[in-house]
Amino acid sequence: MTIVFFGDSITDVEYRDMWDPREQFSCYALIVAERVKEHVIAKGVPGETVNGLVRRLGPDVLAHEPTLVSILIGVNDAYQESEGGADAEAFERSYRLILERIAAAGARIVLMEPFLVGDEYWRPGVDSRIAVVRRLAREFGAALVPADGIMNAAACRERVTRDGVHPNARGDAVLAEAWIRYAGLGG
Repeated sequence: MTIVFFGDSITDVEYRDMWDPREQFSCYALIVAERVKEHVIAKGVPGETVNGLVRRLGPDVLAHEPTLVSILIGVNDAYQESEGGADAEAFERSYRLILERIAAAGARIVLMEPFLVGDEYWRPGVDSRIAVVRRLAREFGAALVPADGIMNAAACRERVTRDGVHPNARGDAVLAEAWIRYAGLGG
């Protein structure tokens, strides 16, 4: 099985160095790889939006002939909307295009909700992206990881992000555990 994790800085393995070099290997995708013992490819780019995923879909995902594709995107789209960028309808159109191409390639799909912990300014934009992700998961028969609720619940007990968006090592562990459970790959 080949699993491709596709998204923004949360999925980017090397981005962790910026925060704390000791945590560079804590990315949730790497934790999943360790736990499920499958071939995992993490293709995250800091600052990425759904339109960037559309451009990278061929070389970063489809070229690997994945069995399963997991997508986590939306926080940067919400931020950019607050700065005059694309709205939730444009987000949905681009996301649907990605899912149509992945489905046509025959890969299983896991969608992760974008999440935001403790920042109410971006909350409306993130909530609108969460609604899109939930709707598309139903439409495409994809597994859905309710990451926003999971990360916010975990944040009531312990610190799970550095800045409300980027997971710390504990947050990556929480995301990985949730991903394994909702993707149906748990033992």
